[in-house]
Amino acid sequence: LGAVWSPTEDITLGVDYYSIETELEIGTVPLQTILNREQMGDAFFSSLVTRQPPNPINPSGRIINIVRTNQNLGGTETDGVDIELDWNFGFDTVGDFRANFSWTQVLNYDVSTLPGDPFIRLAGQLESESRGVAGLGWQRGDFSGQLNWNHVGTVTDGIGAMLSAWNTFDLQFSWAAPWQGRLTVGARNIANEDPPIDPASLGHPFYKQHFHDIYGRIPYVRYEQDL
Repeated sequence: LGAVWSPTEDITLGVDYYSIETELEIGTVPLQTILNREQMGDAFFSSLVTRQPPNPINPSGRIINIVRTNQNLGGTETDGVDIELDWNFGFDTVGDFRANFSWTQVLNYDVSTLPGDPFIRLAGQLESESRGVAGLGWQRGDFSGQLNWNHVGTVTDGIGAMLSAWNTFDLQFSWAAPWQGRLTVGARNIANEDPPIDPASLGHPFYKQHFHDIYGRIPYVRYEQDL
């Protein structure tokens, strides 16, 4: 459900509300769920875990391998709000500008891991409640530029630790050649901002891979040619 409002020719504001429910999903079961079911004596999940023989130091036996194949899962219930804003403006001596802003706010994100399991709230816990992108584009003649701000909100990990919000900036400049070509030079994450470390990570790379990445600053040069 959404609405779009344009108070002027150069300004557009859009607001959308979404509500999504899925059931009988297919995917991989979280590692912790497998281990919890194994501890409960579930024969199926116990068969997915291979351990060394028990010993006095580790009575349960050290884990050697865990099989995570696709299985029937429970379902997901989520809803939230998307906001978008576009504003075009310009100055005769400087050029034309376009400012844009988009934001997603998750109101609820509840997951049932396995059929019959209760739904557990994950919004803000294991899942970020907010994401946003704001950009400012500029163009004058054959030259243009773009600056973007990318935001991933705070997340509480599996042991209750709060991971800070992650903010990065992208910057690029382009030149439109007279022979229908375009040369672009830029960098993603230009400030080389590291993602927050996740204390609950089971090992390398020690960060939440579906929210963050460890690539750091990524410079690039791109050439495009219209034929």
